[in-house]
Amino acid sequence: MYTWHSLFGCLVHTVTFAAALTNFAIAGYNYYTLSHVKRDKLNPVSGAKDLNEYYIVEVSCVSAMILLPLTTGEFLAFVLGLPLGAFLYLRFHQKKHKIDPTELYQYETRNELFRDGKLKLTLATVLFMAHFYYFIVNTAFPFVEFMIYEFMFGKVFGNLGRKIALGFKED
Repeated sequence: MYTWHSLFGCLVHTVTFAAALTNFAIAGYNYYTLSHVKRDKLNPVSGAKDLNEYYIVEVSCVSAMILLPLTTGEFLAFVLGLPLGAFLYLRFHQKKHKIDPTELYQYETRNELFRDGKLKLTLATVLFMAHFYYFIVNTAFPFVEFMIYEFMFGKVFGNLGRKIALGFKED
């Protein structure tokens, strides 16, 4: 029933879902840490150290969420990942990807980082929901869809219905 192409698609969607979940957790942690620094509940030096540790993981997760769906032809997932990838690339290109602890003491810089954290959390939430949808639809649903088509077309059209359900492939 499953071909190598559909199994590869399931693997790609599982990896991109794991990357989306990791990116969502990192964005939530960034937002949580920046909100604690903003409210003076956390030392800016330790907050900046904690945030800088996860930058490479965040970039690798976003690049996986952007590039892997191209292998299965999910262009909507690719387009949804582009804004966050462009944002991270812009921050890296402007040399603002590492947070300096002395900048967290300044009110304007702290608010700018907090606003960027909200933007990253929003984009990560959208990506997480999209990849969760793709994960469910492309891993669990094909078997259910096959069974529904087999039942509907097999009862109504007989042998032709079974060929339609199998995609005109021979058993």
